[in-house]
Amino acid sequence: MIFRHTETSCEQIGFRVEGLMNARIAALKLFADRWIERIPHDFSRKGFRSDTNYMRKRIALAKNWR
Repeated sequence: MIFRHTETSCEQIGFRVEGLMNARIAALKLFADRWIERIPHDFSRKGFRSDTNYMRKRIALAKNWR
């Protein structure tokens, strides 16, 4: 019984870590699209902050969606 409980807990942890990593990779892809690969390139602090604010709004909307 303890073994099965441990096994189930490990599966849940695996699912949560996978979801977290997928979310972080998606956020990095979005930053790459909006900040690095933008033509003309905008590596200024203002450009980074505008993209950060955009990401915060997107994350807040995603959290409220659940």
